[in-house]
Amino acid sequence: MPRAGEDLFNEPKNIIGKSFTIEASYISGADSLLVDGTVIGTIDLNATLHLSESGFVEGDIYAVSACIAGQVDGNIHCESMLRLESTALVNGDIVTSSVVVEEGAVLRGRCKTGTIVRTRPE
Repeated sequence: MPRAGEDLFNEPKNIIGKSFTIEASYISGADSLLVDGTVIGTIDLNATLHLSESGFVEGDIYAVSACIAGQVDGNIHCESMLRLESTALVNGDIVTSSVVVEEGAVLRGRCKTGTIVRTRPE
């Protein structure tokens, strides 16, 4: 079984394409996900979330790890590692074990790092 965050740089198994908008109160899954389009609602993954530069999430994100290059209007909770690419814009708070922030990334919120116990969305 892979360790938490091990697939952060591997190709995701599921994709929401650039031309798609998914609007749901709750989206969950056990495999990695790439969001090139728009998701409105909470995302809860037992894997890695990849948000491309064209991707937009309006809602909270719960994942083992995440690589963010697009915009998130909501809070991000990662058990393992969170990476904010230079094009990332996060309007919300971050809770994660470890975070990497590239120059140019924007965080409009608070960031708490350290040992994280996974909490599920309510």
